[in-house]
Amino acid sequence: MGLKSSSSLFFGLISALGLINSCSAKQEFQCDTRLFSAADTALEKVRNWEDVHRWYVKFGICDDGYLSEGLSDTIGGLMIQNWSKIGEFAATAHRNPQFLAFVLKHVNSTLDSQALGSIRENALNHCPEGYSDTCRKIGNSADQALNSSQ
Repeated sequence: MGLKSSSSLFFGLISALGLINSCSAKQEFQCDTRLFSAADTALEKVRNWEDVHRWYVKFGICDDGYLSEGLSDTIGGLMIQNWSKIGEFAATAHRNPQFLAFVLKHVNSTLDSQALGSIRENALNHCPEGYSDTCRKIGNSADQALNSSQ
């Protein structure tokens, strides 16, 4: 076996190992049936922003289908009924922009127009001091959802 064929074999094996590693890495980050079931059970217990963040960290890869709709309902409810605690969310979101994006994704057209209007109102007129950027982003998400549902 010449030098050229040995190096081809070597690089072929390295490529194959890389492919195997990338495939197994993808498998580790899929929401399998067991994880989806655990995410569903955990979602039923989400009551505040700390719970939302905990769910996001542990089950964020399962954010799809009816779980995603349930998250939207939960997040919408927190933004309407517990707006006084929005500073807790904003502080966490400031430290974790991916969490902010996750939450904003759930201010969407699966919420009814009355809920979206209330969220928009809170974001525009009842923003805690120091969180105007986060409130602006929440208001923009509510506006986009309202516009897409018309």
